[in-house]
Amino acid sequence: MTTINAYLNADHPSCDTPFSELEDHARAGNWRQTKETFLTLQQALEQHLGMEEELLFPAFEKITGNRNGPTGIMRMEHGLIRNILVRMAYALAQRDAADFLHHADTLLTTLQQHNLKEVNILRLMADCILLSKHVDIIDATTPRTAVSA
Repeated sequence: MTTINAYLNADHPSCDTPFSELEDHARAGNWRQTKETFLTLQQALEQHLGMEEELLFPAFEKITGNRNGPTGIMRMEHGLIRNILVRMAYALAQRDAADFLHHADTLLTTLQQHNLKEVNILRLMADCILLSKHVDIIDATTPRTAVSA
């Protein structure tokens, strides 16, 4: 059986890959490619954060009865991540490489710290607490593809 932790960890490369390319494009002054890669990163992060906020967190909170514990901290950090993305978008629009790269570094550090807490605390707790609900939660987080008739 796939655990919630393993399932959501498998989604991290969708965020990591564009991030690794982003700074190179900005440093080279390739603003078109920087924008495309940034939009890919932004979309991947939003999808990942959304999976947690819409499915994992509510299931965890329903069982624990606590919205202010680990999920509260994760939600606060999700807000911080989104705020950094807004700042990056502004720097990108201004074509300000120094500001963009500064915010990219801040995002990287924030994501690294967030991911450690997410993987080593929240998801381990979720795997234990939500053991009987793994399949339902994973099925609910799996992106649906359109079926043509």
